Amino acid sequence: MNKQKILNWIGGIWFIINLPIIPFAGSIVYALISSYFISTKASFIIVTFAMFSVVLFLSKIWLGKFIKAPVILSLIPFLYATLQLLYVQDYLTQHTSILFGVVLIVFVVIICIAVVKAMRGELNKDI
Repeated sequence: MNKQKILNWIGGIWFIINLPIIPFAGSIVYALISSYFISTKASFIIVTFAMFSVVLFLSKIWLGKFIKAPVILSLIPFLYATLQLLYVQDYLTQHTSILFGVVLIVFVVIICIAVVKAMRGELNKDI
C-alpha cells in the first residue's frame, strides 16, 4: 500500500468516527471524551486539532503537498468542534457583515482565476 492510500484511510476513518452518529451524544470521539474529561468541548477541539495537525504534517512529509482530501476530511471535524463554542458563535454573529465580505471577495477571486485560466485555454487541457 502506498502512502497516499494510507493517508486516505486515516483521513476517511477519522472523518467517519467524527460523524454525529450517536443520538444526543454527537460523534464517537465526543462521546469517549465526555466520559473522561470535565470540559468536553475544549478537549474535543484539542483532539480534533491535534489530529488535523498530524494529518497535515503527514501529508506534507509523505506526499509533499498540504492540500489533499484527507487534510480536508480532518479539517471538517475541527471546524465543527470549533463552532460548538459559544465564544466563536457570538463572534460570528456579531461580525456577519465582515464575514460575508470576505466570502464575497474569495468568491470573486475564484471566478476571476477560473476566467483567466479559461481564456488561456488551461482548463481545456484537462479535458
